[in-house]
Amino acid sequence: MKKIGELLVENSLLTPEDLKRALEIQKDQEVKEPIGEILISMGVITIQVLTEYLSIQMRKYGN
Repeated sequence: MKKIGELLVENSLLTPEDLKRALEIQKDQEVKEPIGEILISMGVITIQVLTEYLSIQMRKYGN
């Protein structure tokens, strides 16, 4: 299954730099927050975009 960050970058909704920054933030967290929530808190995507792409991810790559 493709990761949500990869899908967002592939569809130009996120830059590779934004994804890298979010992954670095996640890595530094003691309790790992989902990457989608980090991206929302960074202001680079909205909850609507995350919801739409999580749905796409499940339809396209889900089990």
